[in-house]
Amino acid sequence: MADLATKLTALLEARHLGMIGELRASMIGDAVLLRGQVGSEASRSDAKRFALSFDGVFKVRNDLEVVGYLSPASDDDLDGYFQSAAPEPLRRTRGLGDGSRRRPVVVGRPSPMPTPTSEATRDTGGVSAGDMVDVLRRPSISTSSEILPDRLVEVVVDLSDVTSDSPAVVIGRFPADWTKIVVSVQLVAPWAIRVDALSPTVTLTSDGRSVPARFACLVSPDFDGSTAQAQAVFMHGTRICGHVSIDLLAPEADGIEKVRNEAPAAAAGATAGEQDVGRERKASVRIVPDAVGPTLTVTVLTTGADLQTWTWQAAMPGGMAPGVGRVDLQGGAKAFADMQLASCPDLKPPRVSRMMDGLGERLWRVAPAEFRAGYEQWRNALGSDFAIQFITEDPYIPWEMMKPDISGARHLFVDHPVARWPAGRSVLLRESFGTGELLSFVPSYGAGQGLPAAQAEGRWMVECLGATAMPARTEAFFAVLDGERPGDVAVIHFAGHGRIDTGQSDGGIQMEDDFVGVAEVDQRRTVVGERGATLVLLNACETAGGAQMLGMNTGWGAAIAARGFGGLVAPLWEVDDAMAFQMMKSALPDLLAGRCTLGEALRNSRRAHHAESASPFAYLAHGDVMARFPG
Repeated sequence: MADLATKLTALLEARHLGMIGELRASMIGDAVLLRGQVGSEASRSDAKRFALSFDGVFKVRNDLEVVGYLSPASDDDLDGYFQSAAPEPLRRTRGLGDGSRRRPVVVGRPSPMPTPTSEATRDTGGVSAGDMVDVLRRPSISTSSEILPDRLVEVVVDLSDVTSDSPAVVIGRFPADWTKIVVSVQLVAPWAIRVDALSPTVTLTSDGRSVPARFACLVSPDFDGSTAQAQAVFMHGTRICGHVSIDLLAPEADGIEKVRNEAPAAAAGATAGEQDVGRERKASVRIVPDAVGPTLTVTVLTTGADLQTWTWQAAMPGGMAPGVGRVDLQGGAKAFADMQLASCPDLKPPRVSRMMDGLGERLWRVAPAEFRAGYEQWRNALGSDFAIQFITEDPYIPWEMMKPDISGARHLFVDHPVARWPAGRSVLLRESFGTGELLSFVPSYGAGQGLPAAQAEGRWMVECLGATAMPARTEAFFAVLDGERPGDVAVIHFAGHGRIDTGQSDGGIQMEDDFVGVAEVDQRRTVVGERGATLVLLNACETAGGAQMLGMNTGWGAAIAARGFGGLVAPLWEVDDAMAFQMMKSALPDLLAGRCTLGEALRNSRRAHHAESASPFAYLAHGDVMARFPG
């Protein structure tokens, strides 16, 4: 990075003599971060444009400050990347949670997902909206060859131009003068013994044309011809932007399998009814061009009960490093997870370290050998602090908990910021959280059920973070979910008892009058998360003993993603009452103030307390690992 900064400074000085002050370059996820001072808006814009010309630089976040310039500097991450000015940023007041007793005020909203507009403009590949356009394309997976045992077939993945008889998919909003968009593709074909990427990217041009990705697949000699499932993972840098699945042997007229794919409201003012959240839609791709991706994204796709295919993309010095590997669980993900985690809820402090190390090392040994080898390379090149995003069809196994068999390495989610998200909801991954109220639900239970530290946690949320204490009753909770409060809600917090999920989607949280189950959350009436990219904090506690596995990270994790929320923090098992409070005190102030990302906040808290108790190991983060609140 120092060499890049030096060369970039020389290029800028040649064009803008005397306008370049200190210039620093560093990596943040899959982007180069530029910081320092320049003397003009033109030199600031050229800095990003020049940086993008260097080999291995895919995205640039331009934080250069213009000094001595009469007009205020624009603060855009798109400028230079698409050679156009970015739109005026949303005006807002401040971030949440800086330790003072004040309530957040809502001014702006997070960017919603765009939807197709008028038919008349589709032949141009975009729809004008000021200086931005919605780019429309049609995702497809196809092959012109018959799939037979031992045959080499070519599979083509495309984001082709939209025609009058094909479904429109808005893949993102871009500056009106965009010229080219490059999307990486990883193909998973379980019926093939080898998949070679002949061309691993789809390139879109503004004239409506595309150059598809192509893969050569060697069909297994054991292929029985019953099904040929193919899954394409679309990546923009290291950030997932779509997941499409199809059976190539099925009679699909348009080449795309229908999947249930709810989306956040498309435009300011659109209601859930207008968007018809929950209806059957075509598999989708959504690119957020200015969203910084993590250093590493791992996608876990399943075939049947036992087989998993992992694909990954890492941002390494010199460019992207993709990979693939497979896992045979020999008994199913749920059974494997239950067996590994069964003893965790009742671990006592003297044995926490040895037991959790053993569990983490077992997970590491089960992970694909190719991933283990890749991780060692990434760690040697990048250190032990880079962010990791899991996009997974497996809701059961906490791969975040694996402990690499490498000197000095701790569990992944102790060393690294880590978060997960369901693969089937990849287009709903929010790059940032919204602004709004922080609502806290802390029940007061009857005799024998009290949680003193949870009560203290509720008071702390109000006194130090400006939260509103809500009636801890089901009616009040449902009213919030249904969007009945006048403004947006940034955070929904719960501290109390949880109920185990028996496999019937009945796991939930205990209010003062009754339980709230996942089925009461995962429904169309739940609109608060879609409107405000709300973060949900479920702190399910126990007092002295009898802790149990909850299943919240399976049912609730899927429900939060399906309903357009920004994220979820929840424990795998009931956690110690006092430690639950300490975890929130360590994580929330910096997170809500925008000083760190979701992954960093939970990692920092877990790292501070993991030697004291098994409880910090229980917490998983669901959402974009790089997401943060407005600062």
